[in-house]
Amino acid sequence: MGNLVAVDMSYSNLEVFEPPTVDILSLKIINLKDSHNLIEIRNITRIPNLETLILWNCYSLVNVCENLGELSSLTLLNMTGCKKLYLQPTFFFPRSLHRLFLKDCNLERIDTSLLRFSVQPYLQYLNLCNSLFESLPCYNHLENLRVLDVSFSFRLKCLLCLPSTLAELYVYYCQSLEKITFESHRFPLQEFGYEGCNSLYEIEGFIKLQAIMKLDETELGPMIWLPRDVPWW
Repeated sequence: MGNLVAVDMSYSNLEVFEPPTVDILSLKIINLKDSHNLIEIRNITRIPNLETLILWNCYSLVNVCENLGELSSLTLLNMTGCKKLYLQPTFFFPRSLHRLFLKDCNLERIDTSLLRFSVQPYLQYLNLCNSLFESLPCYNHLENLRVLDVSFSFRLKCLLCLPSTLAELYVYYCQSLEKITFESHRFPLQEFGYEGCNSLYEIEGFIKLQAIMKLDETELGPMIWLPRDVPWW
């Protein structure tokens, strides 16, 4: 197996994935997509140079070994649809990650400190779609983050202090979302998807909706209040 670069075990009937006891130095890609019986992943550090791990729609997966975080070359981790996933409080994502997919993962089961991504400085793409959290930590420390997708997170109420590097933000049908602010206090986005955000009243540097009766004269600018007895026509 000295020249093995990729392993495709999608649609397998595996219940436990564990690499051989001998380290496989050449292996870069593992695809376990739609392995619906997969429950556990063990000893993944036996593949020390792994770059891509696809666990998409492994909806029975519960346990992923804690030493996943020790992989220093892993840049893409796709856990989309791993609805039973339980990550121990001592678990951490690899520092090397560039793209992380946690869509449909029931993230309320995950320790909130994991969602800070405090030791993932290279993270560029983050997908947290269809999650049940009400808020997210401040991500202004993610200096390389370019794309954030939290669409269909219907409990999400605010996104605060998003990093100035962010170029694409998708919040489709986040029906409780009210406010979005940016570290730079200006609107930096090149792509912005917000259809179905019926509660959204403020996007810093873009729009802010406010009842006109709550405005004072300094905020009205050239407009003035008319006395009530003055006809409007």
